[in-house]
Amino acid sequence: APAPVMITVSPLEWRTLPFAGAPALVAVRQVGTPDGPLAQGFVVDRAALTAWLAAHAGDAVARLAPGDDAAAEVAPGWHLEVSANPLAALAAASEAAALGRGFVARFVVVAALAVLAAMLVVLLVARAERLARERSQFAAAAAHELRTPLAGLQLYGDMIADGLGDPGKLRDYARRMSEEASRLGRVVSNVLGFSQLERGNLSVDPRPGAIDDAIRDLAERATPALERAGAALAVEVEPGLTARFDRDALARILGNLLDNAEKYARASADRTIVVAARRLGDAVELEVRDRGPGVAPAARARLFQPFRRGVGGDGPAGLGLGLALSRSLARAMGGDLRYQPAADGGASFVLRL
Repeated sequence: APAPVMITVSPLEWRTLPFAGAPALVAVRQVGTPDGPLAQGFVVDRAALTAWLAAHAGDAVARLAPGDDAAAEVAPGWHLEVSANPLAALAAASEAAALGRGFVARFVVVAALAVLAAMLVVLLVARAERLARERSQFAAAAAHELRTPLAGLQLYGDMIADGLGDPGKLRDYARRMSEEASRLGRVVSNVLGFSQLERGNLSVDPRPGAIDDAIRDLAERATPALERAGAALAVEVEPGLTARFDRDALARILGNLLDNAEKYARASADRTIVVAARRLGDAVELEVRDRGPGVAPAARARLFQPFRRGVGGDGPAGLGLGLALSRSLARAMGGDLRYQPAADGGASFVLRL
């Protein structure tokens, strides 16, 4: 039998050796053979290794680099360099920016909704408080407005029933009772009219007619009560005036305007109330003018709003419904009611039909 061939192989050792003109990581070992020692080994292909690492490193970029780095050493004198992929970093930055913008947009929307909800809550609370305050003021004003004519009715009724007072003035007592009843009816009519206005069933029936006769008739009926209150009524109506109007609505509007003119001009030296009507183009304008203090500029914007009045708490009592209802009646007839300062002082309300 032939003699055995003895080959001795030593372990591989990592070396840094020049290969293809550049430092390379080489694994070498010595192999002892009968023909003498040989060197065996392989060179790590850095390009192939980088490609393999790229396929397994996800969004990172890894490569084998010479140098000492104990934390990332893979072989003596060699370490693994890992860095972020620029494209992945750019995409991540873009995604982060988009997420940031989305978050800001959602935050702004949610914050705006929260602010809006808070404002609505504040408005609802303020409106509830205003309505409660107006309801309280309305109850107090209504009680006062109703108590005054009721007291007059009771007084003159008791005098007639008990035979008190001057027997020769019975007709005067009865007339005063009628005036107080008319005043009471006007208050109740305003309240009922406003209730109809809120429900949306306030209706009028305007028809063409002689409005000059209607104005004179209504003014004549209001004169005795105004004179007893210390006011004088001057009627300046052009003859032959015609317009589309509802007589009951006109009576309510004129009654409210005359009542306001008498109440708010009580402190004036001249308590004359002027009722004037004239034709302007295709319309008729009815003006009720007094010589009182007028309406302050700050109060004119809310003058025709329900429960709003042109005076403070120290002014004459009132519900704050007469002007609001009168304007609604005027507009329901196809016209309008406006306020304008009188040229010689005082207040002037103009009904246009």
